[in-house]
Amino acid sequence: MAVSVEIKDAAKASKNLASPTREALESVVLPDEKRMGFIALGVWIGALVLLCLPWSLSKATLPFAIGMPLWCLFSVLFGLLLGPNFALKTLRNDAKARVSAQNRGQIKTVLNKISPIIGVDEPAAFFDAGAAKSELRVYPQTLVIGAPLEKTVDANELAALAARGVAHEKLGHSRRLGLLHLMAQMPSPLIKFLVWPLWIYAALLERLWLPLATQNADRVALLVIRNLPLLLSAILKEKAANSAHMQSLGVTGTDITNWISQKGHIGMAGEEISTQYKLGRAIHEDPPFEIRVQGLQRFADSAPFKEAVEKLAQGARRN
Repeated sequence: MAVSVEIKDAAKASKNLASPTREALESVVLPDEKRMGFIALGVWIGALVLLCLPWSLSKATLPFAIGMPLWCLFSVLFGLLLGPNFALKTLRNDAKARVSAQNRGQIKTVLNKISPIIGVDEPAAFFDAGAAKSELRVYPQTLVIGAPLEKTVDANELAALAARGVAHEKLGHSRRLGLLHLMAQMPSPLIKFLVWPLWIYAALLERLWLPLATQNADRVALLVIRNLPLLLSAILKEKAANSAHMQSLGVTGTDITNWISQKGHIGMAGEEISTQYKLGRAIHEDPPFEIRVQGLQRFADSAPFKEAVEKLAQGARRN
């Protein structure tokens, strides 16, 4: 697909963003995300209190009344603070895994240009040759490209996903996303049992917070790269590579490329109709993903998006 990531007005921005830039970013973010994040946190804390409090009602169970809160505290420290460092230790010690201008110049350029525009430090990026999933993972100040992803998307689409990763960093999502990745990679049932408080929090985040956080990262990424077909193609291909439902319907990267190129045109050729049916069905039968895709398409055509683009350009010129 002959489209590319284009960073307009990529003047270096300081961490103290100009007012138009702040206004642009704030105007595209769905406000309910923060509220749902607080609700998830509140419900989680309430659940832990309910699980721990009964142990203090009897002298016989007093040791458990002390041990249970400590167990929860250990799990939180491990998952939110120590876990990401543990997951990234091998990659950080492997010089060949680090993304640089020499081995993945386009990704490095995108990170270098986008980060100052939206006011974050450029995150470190690593290529995980041993990754099993075709995805770009987000950790605090760090992006990790799973090896299968390079076979799933083209170079421009991978750059778009990297831009979305920087958007997650800007929006403060990275630690919670790192926790969700850590929970998904837990290899042992025993380890999973030891950190059961984190499983409760992860489940609440996935249900209440993650859909809105993902939509907001998509919006900020679109605001910066301003290329809806490219971003949609990257999102769909990453989703298809990791979705058992899409795979069962036979959705391929070629189908997605063709669907994007049709731009909503209802083709009369058998192949075009088949592509539209497969993609339409796959998206429709995944309601949260349908909301995400349709919301991004509507946002790209909206007046608030055009106003935010202009504000972002003003902010970049001021810096």
